[in-house]
Amino acid sequence: MKFIRRVIWYLQRNSFYTFDRALTILRMLIGAPELYYRLYVIEKYRDIKLFNFSSWHHSCRYLVASRDGVRVFIKLGHNFLIHNEVEASRLLRKSGSDLVLEVIDHRISRLFSSYVTFPFLEGYAPLDEIGSMSADQRSIVEHQLKLFLAQIKSVGIVHRDIKPANIFVEKSGVSVKVIDFAMSLGENLETVQYALFNDFIQWDMGGDYKMPNGEWCDDYAMELIFKQLSARF
Repeated sequence: MKFIRRVIWYLQRNSFYTFDRALTILRMLIGAPELYYRLYVIEKYRDIKLFNFSSWHHSCRYLVASRDGVRVFIKLGHNFLIHNEVEASRLLRKSGSDLVLEVIDHRISRLFSSYVTFPFLEGYAPLDEIGSMSADQRSIVEHQLKLFLAQIKSVGIVHRDIKPANIFVEKSGVSVKVIDFAMSLGENLETVQYALFNDFIQWDMGGDYKMPNGEWCDDYAMELIFKQLSARF
């Protein structure tokens, strides 16, 4: 039994990339029934459905559901990814930040699927999908993003994946939420090295918002986003 559990854990640990199709399918066949039971029966989530942001993320899956009549979204991923989401939110919310999502519920497990539940961003859209924005709205968004940079620095977090798809803006332009701390760095966060996938991770994270030398820099990414906002609006 211990050997079987270790095999299952290994599959879960190493099969969260979509191009690793066989292992991903096997993991879902093993984990989906237990996860559904956990969410629906134990945690009382209802209307559980697959959910996707504008681009399907390689390392995580998303569900949308309701709990006590309130809509939520659930991020599924490997335990260290979910740990980073939970810990980053805790640190930033404790410091008074409302620019990140509050954790409603979570489970971190080596054997079963790890997940974290956040409020559903009703009325928000990714920054790159915002079609129009006044000069005043742009100024508010830029101010909040500068404040976000100051806040993560104050708690020792490096986001490493700042890009428009991870910046959600209320359609009125008065509120911003920055998401996806899964691969962030920080004293209380976890970093896992994948021998086969490190090059892919470095290429994928941050997209076109990495520095020319391929390194991650939150300030550089944000400055590039500000220039694009200025050009668009």
